[in-house]
Amino acid sequence: MILVFLRHGVAEDKGPPDDDAKRRLTDDGRKEVRRVAKGLATMETEFAACLTSPLVRARETAEEACDVLLIRELRLEESLRPDGRWDGLRGALQGFPNDSAVLLVGHEPSMSALIAGAIGVPEARIEMKKAGVARVDLDSPSSPGELKFLLRPKQAAALSG
Repeated sequence: MILVFLRHGVAEDKGPPDDDAKRRLTDDGRKEVRRVAKGLATMETEFAACLTSPLVRARETAEEACDVLLIRELRLEESLRPDGRWDGLRGALQGFPNDSAVLLVGHEPSMSALIAGAIGVPEARIEMKKAGVARVDLDSPSSPGELKFLLRPKQAAALSG
C-alpha cells in the first residue's frame, strides 16, 4: 500500500478558537497545493481515493489535489483531524486493497504522528511543512511501512520541472 501524506496549504490567519475548523485556504495556499500536486503527478501513481480531515482548509487542499491528480473518490476521515491517531487511520485504511495508493490530507501535529505510526516508530520526529508531502510504502495497514520521502512544498513542486 502506498500512503501519500499531504499537509494542508497556507490558510487564513487564526481567529477565535471556535472558528478554527472554518479557516479557508488563501489564494497563495491554493496555488502552492496545485504546484505540489503537479509534482506528485510525475509519480504516475493511480490513487484509489483521497481521505481528508473534515476541516475546511484540509478539505479545500484535498479538492485541489484531487482535481490535479484526477482522483475521483474523496472521503472525509475523522482520524485526519489535528488530533488524529494512527490507530484510527489504520482502521480507515483496512477497506482498501493492499496494492492501493491513498492520498491523505491533514494537519500538524497529527500528520507527523501518523507518519511515525505508519512506519512503526511512534517516537520519530518528523516535520511536515504546510503543503509538504511524504510517502510511506507498507505491505498492509497492520504492518510497519518504510518512509520513501519527505518533501517540502518547493521540492515536491520541482518534480514537475
